[in-house]
Order: sequence, then structure tokens, then C-alpha cells
Amino acid sequence: MWSAIQRDRAETALRESEQRFQQFARASSAGLWIRVAETLEMEFVSPAVGAIYGMEPDALLGDVKRWASVIVPEEREAAMGHLQAARAGNTSVHEFRIQRPSDGAFRWIRNTDFPLRDDGYIPRVGGIAEDITETQRLNEHQGVLLHELQHRVRNIMGMVTLPRVGGRL
Repeated sequence: MWSAIQRDRAETALRESEQRFQQFARASSAGLWIRVAETLEMEFVSPAVGAIYGMEPDALLGDVKRWASVIVPEEREAAMGHLQAARAGNTSVHEFRIQRPSDGAFRWIRNTDFPLRDDGYIPRVGGIAEDITETQRLNEHQGVLLHELQHRVRNIMGMVTLPRVGGRL
């Protein structure tokens, strides 16, 4: 009888924990995802992942190639390397570009990939995906403005002349 009560309590705690996780995942503006470490198959994606990637979240479930196919080709290998690193036990933060299937827009993604450990074993890899496209655009715009400001300051400095006294500065 005591073991049945303990089992019931454990099941209730597990159900409540799952409900809290689902609430957190639905409320997060960052995309949350979980992969099977051995195969890198996606087994969970939060609704925000779909919004970020411009596709139904379920479309990313399963084979890692589904996710990799939206990454721009020249950045795909590096992104896969970060997944491998997480599978090996390392946490990594990296940025890459995707092309959204829904509208063809290019978006910058910052991914944090990390191992999900269970008694030293890594059965899953987790991650957080954030769309940083607007931040990237602002940084690029700031760089253009800074370059223009430097150019103008150099022009102004070139026009400034120091008075000469007796033929010397």
C-alpha cells in the first residue's frame, strides 16, 4: 500500500513538472528544442521555434536534415559541428543564418546548444534559439554610421590648418 501511495505521488509530481515545462515553453519568445543525442533527431520544439523558422514546429521534428536544410549552405557544417559538440558534453553559443521557407526571408539565429545529462550519460541535447536579425541589422547600421562619421571627421581635420609663426608651426 505504501509503495502505491509513493508511486501515485511520483506520478503526480511528474505530471505537474511536465505541465510547468509546457507552460514555460509556450510562453517563451525564444525557441526551445530537444534532440535525441545519438541520432540528433528533433523530438520537441516549442511554438516559438515555428515562429522563428517560419514553419510549423512539427515540420522540424525527426531527422536533423529537416532543420539543416533551412540553414544557408555555407554555415550548415559549422552549425552541425556545434550540435556534435553538445552531444559530446560541451555547451556552445553560435550564430547562423536561415532562409525561411514561408517567405524566403533570411534570418539570423543565435543558438545555445547544451547536453542534457542523466547520471553522466547524455541521452539528449537541448537548445535555445533566438531570432537576432534586428540586432544584426542595427549593428550593421551602426557600423555604417560610424564609418561615415570617421570619414567626415577626417575631412574636417584635413581642412583645419594650424597658424604658422615665423614659417614654423
